[in-house]
Amino acid sequence: MQILKIDQKISKWALKRRERDGFWDALAVFVAHYFVFMIAVITIVTAELIALPTLFIAWLITLGIEFMVKRPRPFQAMKTHPLARYWVPTPSFPSAHATWSFAGAVLTCFANPVWGAMALVLAVLVSWSRVYVGVHYLSDVVAGAIVGTVVSLVVGLLW
Repeated sequence: MQILKIDQKISKWALKRRERDGFWDALAVFVAHYFVFMIAVITIVTAELIALPTLFIAWLITLGIEFMVKRPRPFQAMKTHPLARYWVPTPSFPSAHATWSFAGAVLTCFANPVWGAMALVLAVLVSWSRVYVGVHYLSDVVAGAIVGTVVSLVVGLLW
């Protein structure tokens, strides 16, 4: 129950910060939507053939967990509107964007540590932006980061 309280506090804090500064709102929306694709491109270029299967496995695991847990998104629970457009009506926990971002970033670290470090920074930004725009709780993105990291560590060590 303590995690839920922390999640709600952070989501309420982000909600209060939104729309005070159009620059940060626009940046968060841009990061939330597009940085995950930048990470995917970096991963595919550096990790080549193993990239797509790794991202697919991570996504399948996340999708399975989402539909077992069925956690509503913060904007649904708090009856607000997300700052970013909400495309697919999937449950909140864990964050697929965080999963993909960290799966790609960690796998990239195996193939090219310099690009991997940059991808890890982007993964953190993607995760932060998903909380800021109101489509995930902090625990959603942490869980997604863990799933993505574990999948890529297993694949990277076997590769």
